[in-house]
Amino acid sequence: MNTFCKVFYTQCFGQIVVMRQNDDTGAPAVYCYAKPTGLGVSDVALSFTDTEAGYEQANAVFARMNEAAAIEAVSPLFRLFGEVAA
Repeated sequence: MNTFCKVFYTQCFGQIVVMRQNDDTGAPAVYCYAKPTGLGVSDVALSFTDTEAGYEQANAVFARMNEAAAIEAVSPLFRLFGEVAA
């Protein structure tokens, strides 16, 4: 089975979804989605070069992504938008 997303249910930020996709330019990327309070679903993208090495790096980052890494990836959304939503 080819895993295309990981879902984490966290105490601090609620649900976080991590997906291995391509960005708007077609380059490989890992997206982390979360929903800061009072706002819609937001994302953080980790983009890589559009090369074989870039695809390998994106796949490796996605494979290693765990709950702690997902929390670290989306925490800037909550710091930035937490002030806006308050």
